Amino acid sequence: MTAKKKILVGSIAGTVVLLVGLGVFAFRNYYSVVADIRESMMDIDTADPYTHGKTLFQTRGCVFCHTLEDAGSTAEVGPNLTGIGRRVDDAYLRESIVNPNAVIATACPEGPCEANAMPNFGNVLDEEQVTALVTYLSEQE
Repeated sequence: MTAKKKILVGSIAGTVVLLVGLGVFAFRNYYSVVADIRESMMDIDTADPYTHGKTLFQTRGCVFCHTLEDAGSTAEVGPNLTGIGRRVDDAYLRESIVNPNAVIATACPEGPCEANAMPNFGNVLDEEQVTALVTYLSEQE
């Protein structure tokens, strides 16, 4: 292969790597950006952690994986969260949101949950949002 062809192939490969990297970054952040936009157009009472948490549960995609009667969600990917406030404490809820692989739940619809199935919302949500979700979920009895 000539030097020109090697440079061309290297440039193409570098461009592909860059584009794939940007695509992964965009895909990982896409849902968060969409949720941010949806939330900015809603009249969210962020001073009330329960209401804020309920909104986040719906806008951040929790409804697509979890059943939660109060939220009207019936998804069967992750654990059923109806009554979760009776089963676990706030620390467990917080850890499950910000570091979902710390403890892999054993009660997914198809048996034990898979590692890396839930996004690490510790990289997406701020502390106020995490606290709101924990408040909302802890009151599900």
